[in-house]
Amino acid sequence: MPRPSNTHSPWQARGQEAGELQTRNARLLLGRGGPQTLDEGQRSVEVVAATEQAVAVFDPQRWEVVDEVLLMSGLEPLPEQVPLLDSHFRGSTSAILGSARGFRVQGSELLASAVLAKTPSGEQALALVRGNHLTDVSVGYQVDSSQWVEPGRTVSIEGRQFSGPLKVVTNWRLKELSLCPIGADEAAKIRAAVTQRTSKERTMDPELRAYLEKLGLAQDASEEEAIAFWAETKQRATAADSQRGHHREIDPPVEGQGGEAPQVPADPAKDGQEKSQRAKPDELLARAQAERERAAEIVGMCRTHGIADQEMLGMLTSGRSAADCGRKVLELLAQRSGIAGGGGYRPPARVMQDERDKFRAASLDSLLIRGGITVAKPAPGHDELMGFSLKELARECLGRAGQRTGGDVRDMVGRAMTTSDLPNIFMDVANKSVMFGWETAPETWPQWCATGQVSDFKPAHEVRLGEFDDLDQMTDEEPEYKYGSLKDAQEQYQIATYGKAFRISRRAVIDDDLGMLTSVPQAMGEAASRTVADVAWAALTANGIMGDGKAIFHADHANTIDIQAFDVDGVGQAVMKMTAQMDMRKKRRIRVVPTFFLSPTGLFVTAEKFFGSDVIGTAAEPNIKNPFTGTFGQDRRIYEPRLDDMGQNIFYLAGPKGRTVKVFFLNGVQAPFMDWENDWNTDGRKGKVRIDVGSKAMDWRGLIRATITG
Repeated sequence: MPRPSNTHSPWQARGQEAGELQTRNARLLLGRGGPQTLDEGQRSVEVVAATEQAVAVFDPQRWEVVDEVLLMSGLEPLPEQVPLLDSHFRGSTSAILGSARGFRVQGSELLASAVLAKTPSGEQALALVRGNHLTDVSVGYQVDSSQWVEPGRTVSIEGRQFSGPLKVVTNWRLKELSLCPIGADEAAKIRAAVTQRTSKERTMDPELRAYLEKLGLAQDASEEEAIAFWAETKQRATAADSQRGHHREIDPPVEGQGGEAPQVPADPAKDGQEKSQRAKPDELLARAQAERERAAEIVGMCRTHGIADQEMLGMLTSGRSAADCGRKVLELLAQRSGIAGGGGYRPPARVMQDERDKFRAASLDSLLIRGGITVAKPAPGHDELMGFSLKELARECLGRAGQRTGGDVRDMVGRAMTTSDLPNIFMDVANKSVMFGWETAPETWPQWCATGQVSDFKPAHEVRLGEFDDLDQMTDEEPEYKYGSLKDAQEQYQIATYGKAFRISRRAVIDDDLGMLTSVPQAMGEAASRTVADVAWAALTANGIMGDGKAIFHADHANTIDIQAFDVDGVGQAVMKMTAQMDMRKKRRIRVVPTFFLSPTGLFVTAEKFFGSDVIGTAAEPNIKNPFTGTFGQDRRIYEPRLDDMGQNIFYLAGPKGRTVKVFFLNGVQAPFMDWENDWNTDGRKGKVRIDVGSKAMDWRGLIRATITG
């Protein structure tokens, strides 16, 4: 699973399977001596549980980490109370530390009171909060609806502008609040004070505070004053160094105002001592950043491989490196699989189909059958879904994903298209329909054309070898063997991309428009097959230029002929002209044997009578044998409607496959490619079908065009 690489802390949330919640963490702000909102009598502390700041989370729909914004207006209903858990652990009641109550939204923040129970785990958590050791909270929530903002786009949602790439959650439900080790949302904090201090107060390391007091900071100075003092100290030190003609590297200014700066010592020894002292807070910040990166890597590994939260917490607090924790993860996975010792026998892996996979398979086959597409072995349970409309299927998918199934049908379908398996089922149906249309479209070019592959879209060349020199007779006068040679030529060709887009919208689901899932994609598959056939036949009918700069059918190529009638004499003349072709040096006949008869459909009856007759003749000679009976077998007589456009009096003879027209595909892929993405314009999915193909006649000597003039 990829890790985020932005300014947010790379805390990764769980993927949202059925019954599983999204989580995002919030950093606590602690003052000296514990949070000032801590009420010892009530055993409670004020918490900013979540904010509208963008936080990196794992998006199960895209299978990647994305920035996500939780709109406070989308939290419904506002809970009266949710459990306060230990690190989202839901497997035991011992993980309950208390409860979170008094939720209210203030601007872009969700506030609450975390109340710790009088239990051993609650007492331990209270002691950690009191001593500033426990520094994070995290919300567990369920996404009901969201909108994806594409990269480079800016959209308006609820009157506000959001720029992509970004996932904006417009409807969500809070399920629990947890105390946990590591946080990500820098703007969400435990409220350190209810008066005088703002929600943006920052945590200052105690050692950094002590260092500033040595430099002259008043002991009763507030955090804001301390931060401002630190910024002013650096600024004054830089100015003093500049006056002395040299520059010292310092950290960027820290936010804040005011504060008096101590005098910067001019003595080099003292100056060096000050540099050493100043490096101390820098080192503290570096260590803190390293710890955050270590924790994020451990959390990412544990979330990816499903390691229990308690095990993950142990790794985080152990101080072990991320690499050591990675080895621990492998050990836990081995134990889970029943493998001991790390060596020896490994049981064979089996891929099992869970209920989710079975439901998807049954839904796919039921929709295909409803759309009139043949399914050889329908999945078990498909018959139970045959009567479901698309809206009912959407509701069923929501229920199986643990989502809310009620509400307005438009909202319900919209949620199903973003938070359930429904779009994946629809994509599977469309993909199958496209391939069904592709495979069942009747096209004739594969019967007589060869195929090839290219690796890119640049012009390519294929060398056509000629015939080798004749062998010499060896005599006493000429006892030495002479070297022969091959004459060659080359043909240039190039492929192109052909494609079309279509969409599956929310409206199509509401209207139960099954044709958008089956008929339209099937027609696109047929169109893809038809496009390839157009490209293949165009190599013949377009009479393109060959490598010698002349058209395929040209007088200099000796491959055109006019005949009086479609009879023995006419067909015989065409065959004789084809077999009389010369080699590249024009020295001898090469006798290309006609293999395929290519004809417009307008000649079908005439040609079939001719090739199907054993005898031909007249009243005077009634028993003359037809020499062309069986010359072209049933599978080698090809009647193509595209040739009717050239004229019903023109037919072609073609040599063996590979000697005439060749059809090229990118990387040899001879099937259409499909791709999908969200379509925010229609609250659905949009797809595209494409294929990369080109064609070229490789040798004119294997082709002849005959025109019936009588």
